[in-house]
Amino acid sequence: ILLVEHFFFFPRLPQFVDLPFFTRVSMAAALVFPIGVCLGVFLPTVLDLIKQRSPQLVPWAWGVNGVFSVLAPLLAVALATTFGISALLLSAVPIYLLVSFSLPSLRSAEEGH
Repeated sequence: ILLVEHFFFFPRLPQFVDLPFFTRVSMAAALVFPIGVCLGVFLPTVLDLIKQRSPQLVPWAWGVNGVFSVLAPLLAVALATTFGISALLLSAVPIYLLVSFSLPSLRSAEEGH
């Protein structure tokens, strides 16, 4: 979704600057919503898998999430101001792919495969 938006929608955004405010806000929400939902699915999914497989690791997962919740905004601002918002958005792709590739191993271990 992020790649499609980046290469298809983002280059066309400047032509919508003259649209009414409500229309621009609606368009921004429509572009942000699917990304937010997809990226927001990872923590609950992984927590559920960890809870089923190794409940003692749940506090550690929350701790790691807390650390990255503090570091990520700082790094995001630094990356966006140094390299631009496109670099920031595109940097999320390999990070979340790495996380998503680790999920099947958790799932298969949970199922006993």
